[in-house]
Amino acid sequence: RPTITSAPASAVYGQSVTVQTPDAANIASVALLGLSSATHTQDFDTGYVPLSFTAGSGSLSVQMPPGAGYAPPGQYRLTIVNNNGAVSVGQIIQITGVPGKPAGLSAVPAGDGAATVFWTPPGQGGSPITQYTITPYVGGVAQAPTAASATATSATLTGLTDGTTYTFTVTAVNANGPGPESTASPPVTPAASPTPPGAPTSVTATLGPIGPVVSWAVPPSPGAVITSYTITPYRGGVAQTPVTVDGSAPPTAVLSGICDGALYTFTVNATNNAGTGPSSTASSALAATSACTLFGASVPTVTDSGDVAAVELGVKFTPSVAGVVTGIRFYKTGANTGTHTGTLWSSSGTILATATFTNESDFGWQTVTFSSPVALTAGTTYVASYHTDQGDYSATVGAFTSAYTNGPLQVPAGGTSGGNGVFIYGTSAFPTQSNTANNYWVDVIFQPS
Repeated sequence: RPTITSAPASAVYGQSVTVQTPDAANIASVALLGLSSATHTQDFDTGYVPLSFTAGSGSLSVQMPPGAGYAPPGQYRLTIVNNNGAVSVGQIIQITGVPGKPAGLSAVPAGDGAATVFWTPPGQGGSPITQYTITPYVGGVAQAPTAASATATSATLTGLTDGTTYTFTVTAVNANGPGPESTASPPVTPAASPTPPGAPTSVTATLGPIGPVVSWAVPPSPGAVITSYTITPYRGGVAQTPVTVDGSAPPTAVLSGICDGALYTFTVNATNNAGTGPSSTASSALAATSACTLFGASVPTVTDSGDVAAVELGVKFTPSVAGVVTGIRFYKTGANTGTHTGTLWSSSGTILATATFTNESDFGWQTVTFSSPVALTAGTTYVASYHTDQGDYSATVGAFTSAYTNGPLQVPAGGTSGGNGVFIYGTSAFPTQSNTANNYWVDVIFQPS
């Protein structure tokens, strides 16, 4: 069989790479074979991607696929086949490209000679985004660009001219270069002398999987950036505890903990450094029948603990009403790869349900549904956990120093529950150890009766 003596560990779409082989003169074909793995964003199975090549003396010049439409970013086996049909041992190669196009652009004035641009991050193209480039346009003519960090989803550009109308585009950059430029934002005109924002419009409420999803149109905010929004739920016409969200985030919010089945409407106010504007018109009524969770759309402050040992991580929780748990969630870091299982336990360590996570994304909240719902008793403590072979789990130190409540679910304080935020190293087992009060970002999907 032919042999590959050396090949690059990574390559970029459209790149020509050199593959060393003493059998170069006798090679009939070169191909990529996708790796089958439940932890990939796409299920590559064993897809076959033929590659064009040119044979040289002791080497092949191999042309990589032109784009993700031919082979999604990820790891492949590079193989060569000789004229007798014999196949070489595959060499692992990582295929990457430039990032995708940022989406969802919006822009608002941010004070004297300034505007803030918001966007939704694109796909990374198999290589981490290193920065964003924001380019202002006046009358279709590009102005001096501004750079933003790899984790940014907004940027405030200064030095603009008050009274001049701008649009903006955003480009994501990784080690392979800049991706395509986004579609231009709606026009915005910086202005001095800020005043409070107007009332948000087009307020809607829809049923999300973990709570009502309230969305609205960004109101005008002359001369100042909106710093926050306040969403007020009304139950039977009576105002409930308002929720404040960051003004730099997209104009939508998930209100977890509102899951009692009652009818709710919602209003929204916007605030800038000149004050708080008027309330919006209320949304249409919505029956809050979403599942309840502990943490909703929240995300950890430390996404990767750096601990790389296999471990079971859990949280003790107590429902205030009877209901059923339909599944488990956990917040995943990019390095937390491998197989993950979610388990619901009694407080004494009896397994009530368990399931293996599938179709995981690269990072963020992951959810698995049990084959059958598990009935819970009001006032009884349970443990939800997940197991990772890789480690690299998320953690917030000291989060459960005090009891935490979201809707009908309560997390007992670590000091009064024998430690909360529980773990055990090794294979999957009932987590009984604790560092007193750490949140390992394990969650439940709970449906009140």
